[in-house]
Amino acid sequence: IVGTVVGERLLYPCTVGWSILLAWFDRGGSIGNWRGWLLRFLLLVYFGYAGQRTYQWRDRQTLFEADVQVFGNRTVKGMHQLATVYHKQGRLHDALSLYNQSLQVFDDNALTDYCIAQILVETHRFDEAYDRFQKIFAGNGIGFGRFNRYMLLADYGLTLVVHRAYDDAIPVLKEGLALNLDVPHALNALAYAYWELGKMQEAIDRIQTALEYDPDNPFLWNNLAVMAAGANR
Repeated sequence: IVGTVVGERLLYPCTVGWSILLAWFDRGGSIGNWRGWLLRFLLLVYFGYAGQRTYQWRDRQTLFEADVQVFGNRTVKGMHQLATVYHKQGRLHDALSLYNQSLQVFDDNALTDYCIAQILVETHRFDEAYDRFQKIFAGNGIGFGRFNRYMLLADYGLTLVVHRAYDDAIPVLKEGLALNLDVPHALNALAYAYWELGKMQEAIDRIQTALEYDPDNPFLWNNLAVMAAGANR
């Protein structure tokens, strides 16, 4: 979104320029001749397009759908942003299609690959998700920094847990949670990994921490009850 905003700020000097030019023509008394009427017509056309574009800014979906319709596969960022809108709406097939189209133009975008991995995890396609995570870690990590790397590590760790690679999952999940502890599904995955390795107290501690952040989650309470019963508590 930031790139679009900054880019469209270039329109502001153009608007001011049109106003100055119109005032200059009027000062010379030429606003009524053919040059003045031509300028008026062009100004109306400009304001028409400007109004249409301003209206498209009413929401993210309308804005990015318009960009993708105009620029097609030339707007990598537009396709990615529209895909995030569809992803949030639950239109996973449409989102996945746009993410992949974006990667066809610029393949080394870790954030887009991660969004695809998210959909694969949400749809329980963990083998494909694992392959996607391997691609991400083999690349340049574009789109990730300290502020959001925890998301990547949390979902990768969850994928490793599903693959029963508990020894590999634990350090990955711990690294992600060290960046942001408020990730209940990662805490739950870490607890499950500890449980499967026989580290019952560590497992219960992680589930209790998860419940501090998401106390209304019935799955966490169920897992805590199962672990407590297993530990004879």
